[in-house]
Amino acid sequence: RFENARDRYRALGDRKGEADMLGNLGALSYYLGDYEATIRFTEQAQPMFEGMGNLAGSARCLSNLGNSYSALGAFTEALACHQLSLGIYEQLEDASSCADSYSNLGNAYHALAVEGLPELYTATPHLAHEIAEALRCHNEALSIRREIQAQSGEAISLFGLGSAHLTIGELDKADQLLREAMVLSEQLELIRLSM
Repeated sequence: RFENARDRYRALGDRKGEADMLGNLGALSYYLGDYEATIRFTEQAQPMFEGMGNLAGSARCLSNLGNSYSALGAFTEALACHQLSLGIYEQLEDASSCADSYSNLGNAYHALAVEGLPELYTATPHLAHEIAEALRCHNEALSIRREIQAQSGEAISLFGLGSAHLTIGELDKADQLLREAMVLSEQLELIRLSM
């Protein structure tokens, strides 16, 4: 149906509708685990949004690209996309989306620091800068989410921070943050995060 709608919007010359459908196709592909298709559709939509001056659409595409690159283990590409997305959201003064971008950056830096293998829970020594950046980004996200009272986002940030501290062996700090994340996620019935 999205493909049909995309083709109809294209035939009508409605670039916004076409870009929206390409974005929808990318998002659907992401949920289906087809990250290459997500990138393919989203790379078509993003310059269309940018060309129309639709900054929110462009930033959303960049976030989706970053998450897809992360899912494929291409963390350097993910970081570049998330940085661009953050810059746009800062320009738009969209606090919630800025927090999401900081969280995405924190996750990508963290994954890069452990070379994509979080089960090792040991940051590679030559990538200490990346884990420091992960901590900084997760702290930024947490600060914004507390300021705007986005509790589910706060739980996610606490989890990200706790996981990053665990990576560098700061067990007491990790324990404190992860317990806070667990309590908040249980209160909000965020079952997957609580688990």
